[in-house]
Formats: sequence, structure tokens, C-alpha cells
Amino acid sequence: MSIFSTIERINQLHSLIKTGKTGNPKTLATHLSISRATLYNLLNELKTFGAPIIYSRAQKSFLYTREFNLELKCTIELIETDELTRINGGGYSFFLPFNFLDGRNILL
Repeated sequence: MSIFSTIERINQLHSLIKTGKTGNPKTLATHLSISRATLYNLLNELKTFGAPIIYSRAQKSFLYTREFNLELKCTIELIETDELTRINGGGYSFFLPFNFLDGRNILL
């Protein structure tokens, strides 16, 4: 699964949990087009962010036990060559290995 589809699925999962409309694990996995194992991996990922997730058998849905907000996004933009020069300062540096030039480390 690509990073983009993972982010999208985690955002979908978060939205469904927030509204209390996930359904049971099998239904939710089918809705997200993933396996149940992948669903539980995503739930564990949310829990690593501090998400207080439980499954309510009475409501047949995953729920947050308290308010929890999550915003995951990925932005990609091209960096032009002249901008790279400004970021790098227009120079290059490298490190010469130890024992080169009388045993001193030299940063050029």
C-alpha cells in the first residue's frame, strides 16, 4: 500500500470512527477495501498517535472514548534549481576521511 493510500485510509477511518459509523470489523474492512488484518494495523497506527479507540458491541462500531482530532496530509511540490541553490547556499561541502592530510579530519 502506498503512503498516499495509507494516509487516505487513515483519514477515512478517523472520520468514520468520529461519527460512530464504522460497523463491525468485517464491514469496515470491506468498506475501506482492505483486509481485516490491515484494518487492525491501521487501528494500531491510530493508537500510536494517542487515539483512544474501543469497539462497542452494543453500537457495533469503533468509537473514540474521548475527543480526538487527527489531520494527516502529504504535500508534494517541485523545487526549482535556483531555489536549491538558495537552500544549499550555492556551495558544496564534503568530509575527508580520518588519516587524510596528516591525520586530521577536515571539512571542506
